[in-house]
Amino acid sequence: MINRLSPMFRGARGRAVCILTALLSLSGARDASAVGWQPIPGAPSAGRLDDMHFLDPLTGWVCTSSGEIWRTTTGGASWDLQLATPYYMRTIYFADAQTGFAGTLGSQLLFRTTDGGAKWNAVPNSVFPALPPAICGMSGVGDHVYGTGAYFAPAMLVRSTDRGVTWDSTDMSPYARNLIDCHFVTPTSGFAVGGSPGTPSTTRPVILHTDDGGTTWQTRYLGTTTGRYCWKIFFVDSQLGFVSVYSLNGASVLKTTDGGLSWNAIEIPGNDSLEGIGFATSNLGWVDGWQDCNQTTDGGATWQPYLIGGGASAVNRFQFFNPTRAYAVGYTVFRYDGDPSDVPAGSVVPSPSPFSLSAAPSPFSETTTIRFRLPVAARAQVRLYDALGREMQTLLDAELPAGEHTVEWDGRDAAGVDTPAGAYLYRVDAGGRAESHSMLRLR
Repeated sequence: MINRLSPMFRGARGRAVCILTALLSLSGARDASAVGWQPIPGAPSAGRLDDMHFLDPLTGWVCTSSGEIWRTTTGGASWDLQLATPYYMRTIYFADAQTGFAGTLGSQLLFRTTDGGAKWNAVPNSVFPALPPAICGMSGVGDHVYGTGAYFAPAMLVRSTDRGVTWDSTDMSPYARNLIDCHFVTPTSGFAVGGSPGTPSTTRPVILHTDDGGTTWQTRYLGTTTGRYCWKIFFVDSQLGFVSVYSLNGASVLKTTDGGLSWNAIEIPGNDSLEGIGFATSNLGWVDGWQDCNQTTDGGATWQPYLIGGGASAVNRFQFFNPTRAYAVGYTVFRYDGDPSDVPAGSVVPSPSPFSLSAAPSPFSETTTIRFRLPVAARAQVRLYDALGREMQTLLDAELPAGEHTVEWDGRDAAGVDTPAGAYLYRVDAGGRAESHSMLRLR
């Protein structure tokens, strides 16, 4: 089952995309199906799929807010569940077909596989000289593997030069308050993006660069608008690159045409909460997130509202192999083909969740009720996360009998503070399985 918010529920502040869709049809704006963005039938779904890594157009892995790692070797026609954990899986990276890594927002920071994901081992937190608060982005070249984190302070970098056998860590607080993503072009030359030192309200978008494997860093870009920070970085080629900027007070992307030596900001009117960004060509690209998706056909100079897969998408990562084949992950896995009808046939649907998880009403204003079903008696946890993946509170942690269960959320966090309008994730763990969905609060 593909879990997506219905069109009228999209947007961090509850904008009605059904109205936007009608306006687009009147204005002649193109729907995503015209160029081939489609949800893959039978692909994993969750409150959020934060990351993926495909080695080729057929073989790839995705990780979910439900704590799972799934693999496909058929371009999405079938999927194998390789790992289920109690942690929020944030990022995934493979050095080759055998050696891979998955970073989390949980107390167990990192997992590693050396057999293509058939077995994942928890990397002891003690291997890091200084433990990052989380790992939000990973990249690497050859034997060198890098991880950045977190979207909340403090900012840190972890690095391995032997494919994850040993690790070191670097305090990045002199350069950044938070770090979300990284991109390395050689074993020792790469970028890290996030927010400048300061408080959440004073941080500014920052792009850092290293030529010595992370020992020293130079600031390549420092924005002027406070309350914003860089989220994802994407290079079309060695010279042309883009960075999305996350904010609740406006939207912008950054662009370089000289390999990251200099960057220019481009504002996107009427949007915010930008996360995933990707380009099929130097001109054609998309930026998405918890707000509306936008498309550019002129290299980022102008942007127009867009629908990926015909509805809500919440993409956090794009990956392109060529101008006619790409993948994206958000509420589920999307595939981009030159021919939009070229969707995998005979898809093998992952084993369905046993929980029948739902929340109603959603959108809600004051309270909502989370409902789930346990096929057998088990210890169950119901947890809440905000749109960035930050765990807010545990609503339920108890031994429960088989059958239907409910738990109410009054819109407050663990400290009793009323939460703002926006998207939230709710997750149930029981009997070694987990499922997460999203819901929307209006104010």
